[in-house]
Amino acid sequence: MNTQKIISSAVFLMLAACGGGGDGGDNSSLLVTRDFDELIDQTDAFFVAAEDAELTDDAAVPVTGQATYDGSLMLFVYNEADDAVLGTVEMIADFADNTISGRAGGFYNSSEESMSGSVTFSNGEIIREDGVFFATDVEGSVEFDSGRMAVDGESFGYLLGDEGELMFAGIEGTATNSAGDESFLEGFIAAEQ
Repeated sequence: MNTQKIISSAVFLMLAACGGGGDGGDNSSLLVTRDFDELIDQTDAFFVAAEDAELTDDAAVPVTGQATYDGSLMLFVYNEADDAVLGTVEMIADFADNTISGRAGGFYNSSEESMSGSVTFSNGEIIREDGVFFATDVEGSVEFDSGRMAVDGESFGYLLGDEGELMFAGIEGTATNSAGDESFLEGFIAAEQ
């Protein structure tokens, strides 16, 4: 987990020297968002908690009810600008249907400036086999330093802790700018109940 911790704070804070801007636009009014410092602190705390956590045993997770996971979403775009944003994510796991969905907003660039946009996680499936894993589609539109981009991809993740109280997922896909140029997109979700 040390690699993810480095990505979460050190890499993002190193990118702060790159500067950037945003229009402070829609930042998802339906989502309870956090400010930049809260997101960094929450992300660091997640990786401290997850460092020694084991994969959740599938028998430890209920077969009824729902759980809400709140945390952070980080997205990196591998383009000339090396764009990156950090935002608030909310994921809802429905253990009765073995489905998962979510949303993200309240983004900031590495200069701690508010960036507009929203991302949804849909068509998610929870897989219970030697742990609790999940996969979702990822789609949205996010303002990066180099401009607004459509994001499209998939997330693959798992639950950690004795009762599945921690959630981690990696994201891969593409980010497409207004000219139709595609760049490789990756990121992560770090959240807890």
